[in-house]
Amino acid sequence: MEGPYVLELTRVSTTTWRAALVEDRLNREIRSIHEFSGSELVEDLVTESERLLSLCRERNWWSTDSDRLQSAIRTLRARPRLLP
Repeated sequence: MEGPYVLELTRVSTTTWRAALVEDRLNREIRSIHEFSGSELVEDLVTESERLLSLCRERNWWSTDSDRLQSAIRTLRARPRLLP
């Protein structure tokens, strides 16, 4: 995706991740940094992905990308140690 912002995810430790919101990839102007648990990241990604898929169904925007995302969610749900 093109644009002036990029989100960089970095694993800090076995349980902690860092997200940096960077403006202007060339000059790397960091606008915000947050740290959080890996399980929190996975749960939030799953929750928002499910919300996105629901919207795609409602608006008849389903595609092969939707199928892949739905499959990835099922895989994560089948591995409960990844979720809080």
